Amino acid sequence: MQTSNSIIDLVDGFIASHDFEARWATARSAIQSIGGIDFNIGFFDTSHDRQNLIVSTMSSEWRTRYRKRAYHRGDVILRHARTSFEMISEDIGTKTTTLALSDTELRIDRDLADLGYRGSIAQSFRAPTEHDRLVTTLISDHSISDLGGDEFQQKFKRMSSVIAAFIGTPNRDTPDSYFLDTYPLTLKERDALAYLASGLMNDQIADRLNITEVAVRKRLNAARNKLGAATREQAVAIAVRDRLIDI
Repeated sequence: MQTSNSIIDLVDGFIASHDFEARWATARSAIQSIGGIDFNIGFFDTSHDRQNLIVSTMSSEWRTRYRKRAYHRGDVILRHARTSFEMISEDIGTKTTTLALSDTELRIDRDLADLGYRGSIAQSFRAPTEHDRLVTTLISDHSISDLGGDEFQQKFKRMSSVIAAFIGTPNRDTPDSYFLDTYPLTLKERDALAYLASGLMNDQIADRLNITEVAVRKRLNAARNKLGAATREQAVAIAVRDRLIDI
């Protein structure tokens, strides 16, 4: 009965909300009531395999780090949510180098644990807007089992389904929202970066790809911008680290 009442209250709260900011406040309050200390909503375009934007209560420090380090490329929960409608949960701070994980996955786990997070859970839905998928993620300072295990997961799923139905879409002026504006590297950009990583100069890369040096510079600059790198060398390092290119 208590869960039913909380869902009814959530629906009533959304109905009384007249803009995204009010609906976002309603969703945040609901998530906090079941043990979430932070909450994210991600909007995905799965036809292009990209995450368009996130609305998040997490700190600006974390959000900046997430973008600059391209953590969305190694985020296990988001990768799962892009391809499945099955709920996924994880304990934070438990990953080790003995597991078959990428460096990015290990860094995300370590950074979240350092911030005091211990558990996360996410649910993906078909989005009612122009975006084709919406993902709700609760982050807690307790493990999911400590929050109630299976019973908690079902409570989160029911609450998330209501949030997904009512939340709508933020814009660039919405507090707590940030647009990733970084998309997967194209094959041409990856090829140019791979040749750069192998030690070739611009003119040599141009010869290999049968394009002009101007085109080489454009591809390398585009890759650098997408990866949030300050230099071409840093772009190569990020691409190797995140397994975007092989050397």
